[in-house]
Amino acid sequence: LKQDFVPVNVLELTVYHEMCHQAVPPVRRNGQWQMHHKDFKAREKQYHQYREAMQWEKKHWIKLMAPAPEQSS
Repeated sequence: LKQDFVPVNVLELTVYHEMCHQAVPPVRRNGQWQMHHKDFKAREKQYHQYREAMQWEKKHWIKLMAPAPEQSS
């Protein structure tokens, strides 16, 4: 995510998503733990630029998942 083309709101949403894991614990349903259940998703959507960040992520998913070029020191 530390690449020039990644908008700040996408980075912020990623951090917010991880923080939501602390605020909204997993639930056990049908013998399995669910991390991204209804309550988790509702909390995640409270990020003020959720829709914009998710739209960007969806549009740039392939580039986002590609290995980052090595940076010279």
